[in-house]
Amino acid sequence: MRRKSIRQVVEDPQPNEYYVLVTRYYPMELRKRGLKLAESPIDAWDRDLAPSKALLKDVKTDHIGWDEYQRRFRIEIPRDFVLRRLAQHKKDAKGKTVVLVCIEENSNPFCHTWLLLREEER
Repeated sequence: MRRKSIRQVVEDPQPNEYYVLVTRYYPMELRKRGLKLAESPIDAWDRDLAPSKALLKDVKTDHIGWDEYQRRFRIEIPRDFVLRRLAQHKKDAKGKTVVLVCIEENSNPFCHTWLLLREEER
């Protein structure tokens, strides 16, 4: 399992990858391109693996830092829930590599997808 940005997925979708969008809101990248979800390479949209509106607001407005964000994210989305959802996505992928998709670029270490992947690795 790995992660990619929505831009990477739209620009270079791979047939052996199963894309799970894990954002709270519909990505601007898809809107800019005039793509509906069904027309995009995205296979599933799992909002339940995305941070809440309140948590997103707090981090985007710099009311909290990365450490507090991680702490609150893990409370909102407990490890056992993450593992169950990721297991379901693996099953749905039918042998393809599951790729978590977010708006953040891969170079951004402050993205919840990294937290999800760490939970799966532990």
